Amino acid sequence: MAKRMILIVDDEPTQRKIIGKFIDSLGHNYLDMSSGMEVVDFFMNKKTVKGVSCNEIDVMLLDLSMPDLDGLEVLKQISPIKGDLQVIVLTANQDVNLAITAINYGAIDYIVKGEKDIIARITASINNAIEKKNLKYQVSHLARKGKDQVAFSDIIGQSESMLNAIRLAKKVTNSNIPILVEGSNGVGKEILARAIHGSSNRSGKPFVCVECDLLKNNTVEEELFGFEGQIASGARNIGKVGEANMGTIFFEKIDALKTEVQVKILRFMQEGEYTPVGAKMPIRSNARVIASSTRDLGKLVSLKKFREDLYYRVATFPIKVPDLKDRGEDDIRLLAENFCRDFSINENKKIKAISQDALYLLYNYDWEDNVRQLKNSVFRAVVLCDSDVLKPEHFPQLLNKENNSMTKAKSAIKKNSDVNSELIDIFDDEGQCKTIDLIEEEIIRRLVDIYNGNLSEVAKQLDIGRSTIYRKLKIINE
Repeated sequence: MAKRMILIVDDEPTQRKIIGKFIDSLGHNYLDMSSGMEVVDFFMNKKTVKGVSCNEIDVMLLDLSMPDLDGLEVLKQISPIKGDLQVIVLTANQDVNLAITAINYGAIDYIVKGEKDIIARITASINNAIEKKNLKYQVSHLARKGKDQVAFSDIIGQSESMLNAIRLAKKVTNSNIPILVEGSNGVGKEILARAIHGSSNRSGKPFVCVECDLLKNNTVEEELFGFEGQIASGARNIGKVGEANMGTIFFEKIDALKTEVQVKILRFMQEGEYTPVGAKMPIRSNARVIASSTRDLGKLVSLKKFREDLYYRVATFPIKVPDLKDRGEDDIRLLAENFCRDFSINENKKIKAISQDALYLLYNYDWEDNVRQLKNSVFRAVVLCDSDVLKPEHFPQLLNKENNSMTKAKSAIKKNSDVNSELIDIFDDEGQCKTIDLIEEEIIRRLVDIYNGNLSEVAKQLDIGRSTIYRKLKIINE
């Protein structure tokens, strides 16, 4: 799964080195510190050490016995600001009272250094800490989404194209300027809009999403602007624009709106007011407008299918969200691992990783529906998986596609190889079928060339023992 950042705190250099190598073997990154004062300074003053900020630390392995400031005092001082940092205490002292005090100060586990199977104990504790942090993040994310407080940190991705979109979005968080979020279906336009809202001074206020392509022609104006009078329940219908007052209204697929509705949206954006159906007086609404479109609004304007005046108003600040296939392998991996982790928790599965072959499948697939399609594919894979690792067979819908990655991946290997990559012919020059031994010989020779004489890799690819390869080569060369 995704690498985590572990902070090792111990005043003994040998201990730090041993634990560091162990953390590295688990596939995680680590940062080490030698004193309690250094740790307190790091967290309290929000510092960055060796390129790692205090906010990046997922788990801290904290030694209790340190000369300058002991572990308990470190815990006590950073407790108010440690957030979801998971702290595991390591000590040579078996005093139960110390363990209770450490837990009360926020530690999640207490490990005595001399106990049996210490490596297995630390491994289990780190895995539990990461799982707990994942669960807390998921709950926190859902809570923030429910309160319309989604942040940019909820957007997963490290590609330059995605970071550029986020950087642009951050520039206008506290402005009232209208924003047009452009991009294909499923790229994540809504979560970017929610992050803009959640990071602005309107955070916590309503974020109202209007799916313009789903609005019914005969009720679209009532849904958007409400209507004068009482509905059956006795509550007043103020419409989506009224609901978004002091918050943000997100017009998803604004290009789907009819021209007559576009006129009213334009007036609202210009005047800050709208008139409910059947009303005589306009109502003011201080709602910020963010819109999205999967089609080129400029071209729709030239085709007279979208109002030019509304276009210039909506597209004051355009932000392009890239397609998933343009974001690169790292983003696909990060997204897939995040979805796998979340769905594993929801489905009560113990899936720990995605195999390299499965990742290769995901890297080379043409994601027509982008992140949404990747998310659904991982969800299905998690449901199908009964082991602790997602494998290619858990993605049958991808394997069955004609453009799936396995074919493309093998083609890429052949294309980048100096070796003749033509298929091995089962017929000879005279049209006679070759013997099994001859076909086998050609396959082995071809693979030996491709893998530069690495017989271990050849044996692995053919799923046979290396000794078998040696024996067959000996027969071939005789």
